[in-house]
Amino acid sequence: HKKVADVARTFPIFSLDPLSHEDSWFLLSKHAFGSGDFSETQRRNLEPIGRKIARKCGGLPIAEKSLGGLLRSKVDTEEWIEVLNNDIWNLQNDNILPALRLSYQYLSSQLKRCFSYCSIFPKDYPLDRKQLVLLWMAEGFLDHSQDRKTMEEVGDEFFAELLSRSLIQQLHDNYGEQIFVMHDLVNDLATAVSGRSCYRHEFGAKSYENVRHLSYNKE
Repeated sequence: HKKVADVARTFPIFSLDPLSHEDSWFLLSKHAFGSGDFSETQRRNLEPIGRKIARKCGGLPIAEKSLGGLLRSKVDTEEWIEVLNNDIWNLQNDNILPALRLSYQYLSSQLKRCFSYCSIFPKDYPLDRKQLVLLWMAEGFLDHSQDRKTMEEVGDEFFAELLSRSLIQQLHDNYGEQIFVMHDLVNDLATAVSGRSCYRHEFGAKSYENVRHLSYNKE
């Protein structure tokens, strides 16, 4: 994006610095402890580990928020240490943030399918919550056989879980209306983990065989 801006010179360029260590911890802890399920003693015990995890996120807000959402469901010290020492942090850089890969790794198998399916939508595409749940239902991603809930209720809970992990973000448009979108880096993750089962065909792009779910973008 910076290269494009350098060439176009339409607007002045403002470089955003990564968050400081303190701001990184503040953001991660806000998302991790926001549910109120942690006692003061637990918070004190988890803070040293959490600060180390926050540093591994490289000062990127989307990484801090996503891992904070993951840690919200983990109240034991051992679980936080497991996240801190996960081998994913040591993987070679493939343009996917390790923090986002970690958040994906801890999703249930059903939720992983629902998440990767979102790769068929273009970046910055406004997601319709009800429509997306209906699409998941149509694809057979929602199993409610062991639950008394309807498929719509299960799908809505899945959407809420992705929202709590910041894998889907809630924003507001220029008119104050609530919209849901995927961060560009999260969209890249969804594309990477979907392999070729989900494919977003851009105008003029190469086509692939063995595609199960396809969207077409002519712009």
